[in-house]
Amino acid sequence: MTTNFDLGLIDGNTWGAVSVDAIEAIINSIKDLTNADHLAALAALLVSRPLGKVAPTGTVVAALGPFTVQADIVGMSVAWAGIAGRLYRISGKIEITATNADGAYVLSLADANNVQYDRFTGPIVSTGGFTVPFIHVTTGAGAQFRKLRLSKAGGNGSLTMGGANNVPAYITVEDIGPA
Repeated sequence: MTTNFDLGLIDGNTWGAVSVDAIEAIINSIKDLTNADHLAALAALLVSRPLGKVAPTGTVVAALGPFTVQADIVGMSVAWAGIAGRLYRISGKIEITATNADGAYVLSLADANNVQYDRFTGPIVSTGGFTVPFIHVTTGAGAQFRKLRLSKAGGNGSLTMGGANNVPAYITVEDIGPA
């Protein structure tokens, strides 16, 4: 049995809206799994797509702190097995409350050895709570680990990082496709 694996059945811009006919055509075209061409086409298709969430999400639902000098935010870390040639998006958000409306917050994304990969900063203009969303794109093969660290730069007082059951602080990692 010889069939053609027609990748034209799938519009790369609408992968989430692949028709049932397209899926059935692909399944029918790869039923003969001993055909190297079919396997190569299937592998090419899978490798070219984002794989989505690759690690459990780190979440925090309680207040932590106080933070003045840079320190780890307990529970706000994520580990995954990276694949060479893939891009990973690390994203999330935290809630910060300051005791004084001065200085700045410094949120760092670091590895297990505290090597900083990214830094997110901003002024502290009130003592009320405020949200700090973050996003970082990286590559990396093998065992990967990232954590969040928080500190206050300048001014007086300290910071508290918190979350709640209905709005947890979180960090997550997603495979977003080939590098």
